Amino acid sequence: MPNLALVCDRSSKVSPISNVFATNMLCDLHVNGSGSYAFLLYRLK
Repeated sequence: MPNLALVCDRSSKVSPISNVFATNMLCDLHVNGSGSYAFLLYRLK
């Protein structure tokens, strides 16, 4: 999943806290699907 890796890379450049948040959400994204993935991108912005 290159998109998930991109989220971690972007958030790590913004803030370590955001990176941790994204990492904690990866499991939920995997379960809920691309809809939650798009929602997470919106929240990270």
